[in-house]
Formats: sequence, C-alpha cells, structure tokens
Amino acid sequence: MTVTVAADAVDYDGAGDELRVAGTTRTEHELVKLGSHHTLQIGLRARVSLRKAAWDASQRATLARAADAASTADLACLLLDAERCRAKLFVLTERLVKQAASVELALPKGTHGARSKRADAQKAKFLHRCRDALAAHVRWDVVRCVVVCGRGAADVAQFLRTDTTPAAACSSDAANVGHL
Repeated sequence: MTVTVAADAVDYDGAGDELRVAGTTRTEHELVKLGSHHTLQIGLRARVSLRKAAWDASQRATLARAADAASTADLACLLLDAERCRAKLFVLTERLVKQAASVELALPKGTHGARSKRADAQKAKFLHRCRDALAAHVRWDVVRCVVVCGRGAADVAQFLRTDTTPAAACSSDAANVGHL
C-alpha cells in the first residue's frame, strides 16, 4: 500500500522502535480518502521516500549524516562464526546500531584430502572478505574501537593484526562483500 502524507507532526517511539508521521493524505487509495487525516507507523527496515519542494543545504547535510551511520560510528563490531565462514559487521553510533555488511561462504562437506585444501582456501577467502568488509565500511578516522567476537575471533583478530595489505587494496574485493 502506498500513501502520500503531508506531514504535520512526527513522533518517535523508542520502546517500539517506531516512527509515527501524522498528516493529511495527498493521494487517494481505496482504503484511505484524499484529504483525510492519517498516521503512518514506520517500523525498522521499512522503505520510505521523503519528498519536499525545496531542501536547503542544512537539511540535505542532516539527511546525509543520518543515512550514513559509518560516518559517525565510533564503534564497529564484527560478529563471527569462523568455523562456518559467517560474519556480520555492525557499526554503532550513540543512537543507532546498523548492520553494515555480511560475509558468508560455503564450506565443502567433509575434510578429507582435496576437500580439506578447499576448506582451507575458503577459510582464507573468508578472512580476506572480513578484512575487506572492515576496510569498506569502517571510517578509521572516526571509529574508536573495533570488537571482533565469536567462534574463531582470535584467529581473525590475529589475521587482521598481521595482514600487510595496503588499505587501498583491501576494498578492491569489496564488491563481493554483502551490503545491506
């Protein structure tokens, strides 16, 4: 259902993680009459389009900062299950936790002979993808701390500490990192 509302009031419910936008409808829908008062309840991960006749520079800057959590995130958290080659990268601000990337690789079944070599190759690829996710989604001039936790965290942290790949080369494989 798509409804266009000219916003009169906006309210945030932190307990319910919901934004309520009240106003007058500008488009007609079979369930909502044109010109009627309507309140939209917008939850997490809801797709919303904002339109305004004229945006000034300050408003554009505020929207850009709000949409780019990494630009103000002072904490990044890499949650791992390295044994299964799965990781999720989160960036945290004062008010927001946002999943920035997801890394997931399939491991070959069994660990005998050639399969073991393929599994080792996938695990090495996983480490590089985790590094690439950090390079692509963490602003190192802003972040104060990166937390690496979960199964296999010690191995991943050791790889990240000893990896000598230049930062510019890290993001070259960023197209293969899952963006959300």
